[in-house]
This record gives sequence, structure tokens and C-alpha cells, in this order.
Amino acid sequence: MRQDIVRNKQVLSIEECKAILDRNIHGVIGLNGDDGYIYTVPVSFVRHGDKIFFHGRPKGYKSESFKRTSKTSFCVVDQSFVVPSLRANDFRSVIVWGHLKKIETEEEKVKALRALAEKFCFGIPDNEDEIQSSKQYVEVYALVIECMTGKQALEEVRLAGQKLREKK
Repeated sequence: MRQDIVRNKQVLSIEECKAILDRNIHGVIGLNGDDGYIYTVPVSFVRHGDKIFFHGRPKGYKSESFKRTSKTSFCVVDQSFVVPSLRANDFRSVIVWGHLKKIETEEEKVKALRALAEKFCFGIPDNEDEIQSSKQYVEVYALVIECMTGKQALEEVRLAGQKLREKK
């Protein structure tokens, strides 16, 4: 896994990377698809400590692909805004590398489902009843974070992008 970023002025700190993961709800994970093809699929997620949790049904192509993937990468685009005058993109993104594992124990599965519920169903009563019910028919996977990098546009592009967004 590559960790070097050529343009050092664009590197985000680990804390900034974590903040991006925490405020976003969708990312794209690379899985082992059929016939040697990489299958990239958008997924809902939650970061909890050094893991990123995903959930889904136990049947289907995504589930099959999760089961045959161990090492993977996951990407979240926090922002992407074209600045035509500079022929550039005001972007901010994070890439995570790590090992993917199916959550097998009920305790860890419930912990992951609670974290997902807190992120996606905040303020909705009876989350615990739904968690207890869904643990029977939902699979949960964890991406154990080994490395993460973040990158953003150069300052000139960020400032120009901010001015354009304020005009809208």
C-alpha cells in the first residue's frame, strides 16, 4: 500500500482524515469481484475507533464480494467543486487501507450496529429494538484501518472554490 503523497502541501492530518470519515455517510470500497475484476461499490459506513463498519444482507453480489476480500481500500470524497477559471477541482478526500473481516461475535456485531444506528438514526426512538431484531438477518463487516491518507486542493484552488460557492 502506498502512503506517500507527492504534493506534500495538500496532505491532511490523521485528525482531519478522521473528521472527514465521521461527517460523511457514503464511501466507495474496493472488493474482489468475479473473474478477477475489482468491484467498487458505494456503501454506508461508520468509523468506530480503528475500524470502519459496513452492513448488508447475507445474500447478493456485494455480500459474496465482501466474503472473498481481505485486503482492501476505501475512499470518501468529502468535497469536489470545479473551479473553471483555474482548470482545477477544489477537493478533499480520504483513502483508507486495511483488512476486511466479517464480524462473527454477537457482542461486536451489536456494537457495530449501535454505532451505525447512532450515525444514521440519531434521535429516533427504539433503535435498540431494531438492532436486536436486525442482528439475526444482517451481516456486518469491519475494515480494520492500517493506514489512511487524506489530500485536499492547493490553497489557491480552495480559496477560489470558496468564493464561487459563496456566490451561489
